[in-house]
Amino acid sequence: MSNARPTPNRRRRETDPDEEARIEAFAQQAETLRSVSSEPEQQTAKAPATTQTERSAQPAKAPKDKSYTFRMTEDTLNELRDAAAEEDRSIQWVFDRILLPALRNRRATN
Repeated sequence: MSNARPTPNRRRRETDPDEEARIEAFAQQAETLRSVSSEPEQQTAKAPATTQTERSAQPAKAPKDKSYTFRMTEDTLNELRDAAAEEDRSIQWVFDRILLPALRNRRATN
């Protein structure tokens, strides 16, 4: 008995002619978009690059490298997941856009 691996089948599976046509149309669309985006007229429409002094004048964003663990009940977690699903967003988005502004408003009114 040999330990050699069997040669994989490299042949492409047979596909429906309609599917082949869709694949070809998709490939043509990608080539068309690539050629249009490489035209020089498109490049002149872009915003001018910022200089080093302009970048240093802009306020730096605070790094988002802190991680916190929240302990909560399963019901609370489900409420949080439901809120995220209702907005079709992530739980982090719910924290940033809903919970934190609510806490800030509560602090401002007290």
